[in-house]
Amino acid sequence: MADMSLPQSDLLEIEQVLRQALANISNRDFESWLKHWTHDAVIMPPEMDDIKGLAELRAWIREWPAIRRFEIESIEIEGAGDLAVVICHFARVLEMPDGGETRRPARQMLKFRRQEGKVWQIAAALFNGME
Repeated sequence: MADMSLPQSDLLEIEQVLRQALANISNRDFESWLKHWTHDAVIMPPEMDDIKGLAELRAWIREWPAIRRFEIESIEIEGAGDLAVVICHFARVLEMPDGGETRRPARQMLKFRRQEGKVWQIAAALFNGME
């Protein structure tokens, strides 16, 4: 059977999309963040109903607290053809009212789908905190 795994160039592109999406959240650049998602994307946050489509994603992300930065601990990517799965462990670093920081460990699983023009976008995400 032929090796169907993704080439290194795709793995690097997917990782870059993930890192840029997290940076967009930290910068509160939500319109750029939305460009990393497919039109029919689904986010499955803990203890909430699914967030479906770009309009719901836009409303949901605007309610997030300000995040100073994300600290990525690990990224694993597997895929073939036009699909990839990413498992990422990270921490959200939030600003406290006194100016200090608090670190919130979390993990997520994302489904990436290659779109027209060979662009990788996020089609689904499931995440939870590890507190």
